Amino acid sequence: MRDYRILIFLLIIVSLLFGHLYISISSGKSPLSWEAFVLVFSPFLIVIWNDLKSIMMRNDVQRIKLGKDGFEFEKATVTASISKAMHGNYLNKKELQSIFDSVAANEWATLVLARMLMRKGLSAIALKKHHLGDSPSLRDLISLVQSNNRLTETEAADLERLRDVTYFAEWLSGNPPVYTDWYWALENSQRIIENIMNKQSVR
Repeated sequence: MRDYRILIFLLIIVSLLFGHLYISISSGKSPLSWEAFVLVFSPFLIVIWNDLKSIMMRNDVQRIKLGKDGFEFEKATVTASISKAMHGNYLNKKELQSIFDSVAANEWATLVLARMLMRKGLSAIALKKHHLGDSPSLRDLISLVQSNNRLTETEAADLERLRDVTYFAEWLSGNPPVYTDWYWALENSQRIIENIMNKQSVR
């Protein structure tokens, strides 16, 4: 239905444009007037306006700025989700997705992000007085949470594997992960973090 309306709109614009050209040529005037430019570019202006209106109505734009690649949209949902993660609060699937989407183009950033969220999530479901400090070792956290029966052996193994890969991604030291481990971490990091968040929500 929408495509049908667009086609009618374009036919009207083309008809008006040809009418304008005919009248201009008949009266000996140049067809290159402001009316012609309005007619030619009006379809694009309407599409751009509708897209901007749609984005603004979703209430997920914090601000619009002009960058080197044109208009850039900074989403408030990402900022809000990161703020919640910083305080160790539970992130739902949509919030987690928004954060991972923001670094999707960068493998290294994705893995470092996963490491930070893994530490925050595990700290939140560990005992409040775990005596591991403000930036506890992930190995110690995994062991502690597992000892509290909050992780299965499979979950703990996945966390250890992700911990190992993300350590190299963050510090560029230790044993470089093999190709299969690297891409396993990229493909599974969000799932693993989401599982931690789910445990946090039923703490």
